[in-house]
Amino acid sequence: MLAFALAPALGFAPAPGHSYEQLTTTCQNATPISSKLSVKSVADCQAKCDGAASCVAVDTDGYSCYLKSHCEGTAGACKGSFWCGYRQSGPLPPPPPPPAPLVPLREAAKKRGVHIGAAGNQGYITNDAAYAKTLAEQYSLVTAENGCKWESIHPGRDRYDFGPCDVVSGFAQQHGMAFRGHNLCWGEQNPGWLTSGSFSAAELRGILENHTQTVAAHYGDGAIAWDVVNEAVSDSPEGSAVLKPTVWYPALSDYVDVAFRSTRQAYAGLLFYNDYNIASSSAGATELHPRTGEELTMGSQRKSDAVYTMVKGMKARGVPIDGVGFQLHVQHTYGAFDGVAENMARLAALGLQVHITELDVKCPYGCSLDQQAAVYRQLLRVCLAQPACTNFESWGFTDKYTWVGSSNRPLPFDEKMQAKPAVLAMLAELQAK
Repeated sequence: MLAFALAPALGFAPAPGHSYEQLTTTCQNATPISSKLSVKSVADCQAKCDGAASCVAVDTDGYSCYLKSHCEGTAGACKGSFWCGYRQSGPLPPPPPPPAPLVPLREAAKKRGVHIGAAGNQGYITNDAAYAKTLAEQYSLVTAENGCKWESIHPGRDRYDFGPCDVVSGFAQQHGMAFRGHNLCWGEQNPGWLTSGSFSAAELRGILENHTQTVAAHYGDGAIAWDVVNEAVSDSPEGSAVLKPTVWYPALSDYVDVAFRSTRQAYAGLLFYNDYNIASSSAGATELHPRTGEELTMGSQRKSDAVYTMVKGMKARGVPIDGVGFQLHVQHTYGAFDGVAENMARLAALGLQVHITELDVKCPYGCSLDQQAAVYRQLLRVCLAQPACTNFESWGFTDKYTWVGSSNRPLPFDEKMQAKPAVLAMLAELQAK
């Protein structure tokens, strides 16, 4: 029998120091007295049961039954009504077997030939044992959340600091995981020396070439892929105005090509362009802005078309690009799955791979976690159906640590590292025939 402290929610709160044991959740082995007399305290139940060891308390819902190991009590200890009765003779049924442990996501994904990944933070890996354990057990690929970005890895023009990024890459190696590099060129999270340098185009070219080659060479084939350029395309591209203004553009107008060509000189792995609000080619589909968390008013069709045109042109010019990353920060109501499949197909036709790189599904308290789970499962189904989709990755994995705030519950595991319905849904899809 299981030791059990009765909670007020069950209609019964024992006095401190009193012990109760749960008999069964169906009351099949407990017979309340025929009159089902209501009692208001432990002392009342003591009187009804005469202190007998076989006395049971039956909650007024008729389903929760408890053996009273100690009948002594103080009047008023109970916060609700329950019935007193006697246990039927005969042995109690055996307790149900514990649930079988879940198959790790990484094990199920391996059988389907894809990586299941998550962004990892070097600080949490080092200081939160439960976080590190769950990441290692469940995921076959990890991306450094911030440790490989310019402001962290290149804090001075002539100084590199690989420490934070090395923590994540080393963790991947230690646990048999793939390491995905993010990122080598972006308009955000850059060090002050770069953003305030007022560099000429020639100087920017040299800085960019030095950075991409130095970082890519440091990790070599320890990285399965790099997001070479991140978020270069405007949220509302129009005509020839495709790229957004950054420290790189328009000062170095061909910086996207420069970054890819330069990286290839030092690294033979997969080179990706990565962006948000580009996953679906259908009208009306929208994602969340990756810094504000707000839903973008511009649908993804125009931007996904612009990215497709850009990478098609890169391929035609001989620029070494191997794939496109879909960030996919979305709401629990997201439903543009056909558009995602169509966009993957047209990129695959160019000879490109597709990675889902930063998925999270915003589901604040009040929304259904089953609906969130359905979004995870449907997007995974789209990925599994497309041979060019080789990585399915969320931006983090636990609601304890998330850029959109824990109350939005966007990730597959809860704040205590327990699997949410999204994990079960993804497992079901990975194991589907």
